[in-house]
Amino acid sequence: VQEHYTATDEVCMPPTHSGAGHTNSVNVAMLMGMEIISTRHVFLEDVLAGDVSYFLDRLSPEDICGRLQAIHRDRDEARRRAGKARERLLEKFTSQAAFANLTEHYRALTRET
Repeated sequence: VQEHYTATDEVCMPPTHSGAGHTNSVNVAMLMGMEIISTRHVFLEDVLAGDVSYFLDRLSPEDICGRLQAIHRDRDEARRRAGKARERLLEKFTSQAAFANLTEHYRALTRET
């Protein structure tokens, strides 16, 4: 995936299946600081919420085209969003961050502080 992603700036992840989730391809795109276009399906909205990606209002060629045009019209904003996606991945979704979060939950459950 990384090899293919180095040849482009954007990645479009428009899943619609109810079983689709947050794929490793999204993680790789975030890590590489790419602009991400996605549906709000399953928990992709939670991972990509705020201003770190571009969401599709509906899955259509016109909506995908509109998001690509938005990226093209304001490259500075697109690069800012991509950078924020990378920051979010490193802050919240690394093994170290997940372990710290899990530790805090266990401490709360066992009333340790």
